[in-house]
Amino acid sequence: MAGRPKGAGEETKQQLISVASLMFAERGYHGVGISEILSEANVTKGSAYFHFPGGKEDLAYVCMEYSAEMFMQMMEGASASSQSSHEAVKAIFAALIEHFEANRKIIGCPVATIGLEAPSDLLR
Repeated sequence: MAGRPKGAGEETKQQLISVASLMFAERGYHGVGISEILSEANVTKGSAYFHFPGGKEDLAYVCMEYSAEMFMQMMEGASASSQSSHEAVKAIFAALIEHFEANRKIIGCPVATIGLEAPSDLLR
């Protein structure tokens, strides 16, 4: 029986998280609907609700975790060879500047935009 390739479900989930994180960062939690996220990610509603049964709220929570983890990895990588906290801070800011210059735009922080706009029970 021909089924989905191994890992396809995880790829779909990661695609949703990546796309939604960017959209939440750019437009905020209330500025984007689940249908827009699904369209941009090219994912069906059924697949989305399989991975995130609570819909947009579940997806937003995972996006906050994902974005915080990506930011922590960037900070740790940038400051790994620093000999002092002063050097570490400089290295982190240099990495942020490099990131913004490479992407040619500054967007909001998904953790902040979701945390400030999402329903209060999302953060419990």
